Amino acid sequence: FIGATLIHVASSAIFGYFIASSFFKHKRVKRFYFWAGLLVSTCLHALFNLFIILSNEKTMIWNLVAIWIGSLVLFLLFEKIKKVHLNKI
Repeated sequence: FIGATLIHVASSAIFGYFIASSFFKHKRVKRFYFWAGLLVSTCLHALFNLFIILSNEKTMIWNLVAIWIGSLVLFLLFEKIKKVHLNKI
C-alpha cells in the first residue's frame, strides 16, 4: 500500500512537472509537454505495476527505494521550476 500511494503521487508529480515546465512556452510546445508528461507518467506507472507483478519479497524493497529516489529528484526539479518562475517576476 505504501508503494501504491507513492507511485500515484510520483506519476501525478511528473505530469505536473511537465505542465509547469511548459508554462512559459509557446502554445504548440504546451501541447507537446502535456502529452509527453501524460505518456511518461503513464509509462512509469505501468512499469511499476510490471515490477510489482514480477517481483518477490526481496526485490519489492528495491521498487520502493526507486520510487523514493524518484520522488526526491522530482522535488529538486520542482525547486528548479520555482526558481525559473521567480526569475520571471
